[in-house]
Amino acid sequence: MMRKNPFFGKSFLWTVLALAGTLLPGGVLAQELLQVATVSEVSEKGAVKVTLSLKNLWDRPLYHIHPMFHFHHSMAMGPMIHSLAPGESATLVNTGHPPVVQVGRYPLTVITSYKKSSGGPQNATQIHTDSFYYKEPAVSDVEGRMVASVSEGASAMRVSIKNNSSSFKNVQLALLMPPGLISETFKGMMGFTIRGGEEKHFEIPVSKLTGVPDGEYPVRLTIEYGELMKHYAGEIRGQIHFGAGEIDLWPHLVAIVLFILALAVFSYKLKSQTLAA
Repeated sequence: MMRKNPFFGKSFLWTVLALAGTLLPGGVLAQELLQVATVSEVSEKGAVKVTLSLKNLWDRPLYHIHPMFHFHHSMAMGPMIHSLAPGESATLVNTGHPPVVQVGRYPLTVITSYKKSSGGPQNATQIHTDSFYYKEPAVSDVEGRMVASVSEGASAMRVSIKNNSSSFKNVQLALLMPPGLISETFKGMMGFTIRGGEEKHFEIPVSKLTGVPDGEYPVRLTIEYGELMKHYAGEIRGQIHFGAGEIDLWPHLVAIVLFILALAVFSYKLKSQTLAA
């Protein structure tokens, strides 16, 4: 009677999965190591208080956690947290937002950088976007989308903005990216008029500074405008990639396939020896 080869049971599957986890580069499956949350409170006089909560979701410590608050036309640096152990949380309170005057909704962005090792470079950034309203949660009539366009040696974001109302809007856009990414044509903010029902299309070339590693990075574009003494805000989210993309993955996939073939050959030989015995 032929005996079942143990290599083709659950242990074989787990072996292959474990190998895949060790061979695949860390940047292939994007993982947010920090849990970021904000709670905003606005007083009757327009004073803004933002409570930021950070939690380490990784199984190792994170170091030099440094948040930066991006408000309506301003920004404020938060204090640096030296380290967060696995599962550890920290709470920061920021009152640096300028008082709001107009009724309506305002954008809030927190860009947090951190290190995966105490002596290593600032090698990770997360962008958290939120909004809050003053007296009335005004809903924006302007929306959009953003798609990455990658070619040899260059990256860009293709942006589409549409005014869903019948009246024109004087919109102001703010581009938010991790440190080390720059756009020569979009210097932080841009403004233009968009007619009722109109849809505008444009491209934002993005490059990275020397020393910034290849990989995928978050990009945010906030859209603001005022109308009838009210303030409106929205955002567009996107990702941009630098590097060879899927080409970098091929050596790892080939290694996995070769390993599986080697296991199959070994299993076949083991089975043949068992039958011959």
